[in-house]
Amino acid sequence: MERLRVIMQMKPLGFSLEEMRELLGLLDAGPDADPGRLAAFGEQAAARASVLRRQLRTAEEFAARLG
Repeated sequence: MERLRVIMQMKPLGFSLEEMRELLGLLDAGPDADPGRLAAFGEQAAARASVLRRQLRTAEEFAARLG
């Protein structure tokens, strides 16, 4: 169930299937996972979420302007 949750969270952020597979492999590795690579995924997720927030603000402003 947790794996599906990770995939569902990565999908709207635009991660590719290969990136999803890689992250799931890192998460499966537990304490043996590459911390630098995990951090890179975290940074990518934060950056992509920031872009989506900006896009949402623009869309909401536009909708309000029309409404």
